[in-house]
Amino acid sequence: MCAGRCRQERIYRSISLEEERIQLLPIPSTGTYSIIEIARAIHCLFGVASLIYFLEVTAVQFQLLFFLGFSFVVVMSLRYF
Repeated sequence: MCAGRCRQERIYRSISLEEERIQLLPIPSTGTYSIIEIARAIHCLFGVASLIYFLEVTAVQFQLLFFLGFSFVVVMSLRYF
């Protein structure tokens, strides 16, 4: 009768001891990361424009994917900021 209950108590005790050992690290503000991501998105957009200007059409899709990826990250991070 005590075997099941005592086992559950031991499990709960070990979980509570692990929770006490965890120290939370401070999270840096997402504003600085958003600025960096905006700069990367603008840089990739400039890359797309320069590739079109110099008629390097084979690399446009890769540069466009970078631009869309960085823009998506910016939108999602600012959405939860």
